[in-house]
Amino acid sequence: MAKVSRQSREKLTNEIRDLLNLGVSEDHIISHLKIGRATFFRYKKRVIKQIIKQWEPRDDEIEYQYAMLRKSLEDCYRINYQIANDIKKSPLARSKASEMFVVARAQLVRLAEKGPIFKPQLTL
Repeated sequence: MAKVSRQSREKLTNEIRDLLNLGVSEDHIISHLKIGRATFFRYKKRVIKQIIKQWEPRDDEIEYQYAMLRKSLEDCYRINYQIANDIKKSPLARSKASEMFVVARAQLVRLAEKGPIFKPQLTL
């Protein structure tokens, strides 16, 4: 068996991934690329591993998203607090804003206690 260069492996992996993403059938990919079934499935396994690796959480990414979530909740709280206390706004807008800033504050407390837990409770 001839050794395949890294560039050739990467090229074939990318071609298979692109064809799979387009929804091309496995049999068609095998015949189009003129490769054996075992080769196709070996490369498909590599594609799946790459996809899984992309979705593995990284500590720095988690910390960044946690910080962004906290900032968003703080902004939501601040903006809705201002609306709720603005006598120029309609009573309905002030009431909804009051609900939202209370929910945002509760989510900030939950975030501080338990870490990032997402429960979509904010409604417009």
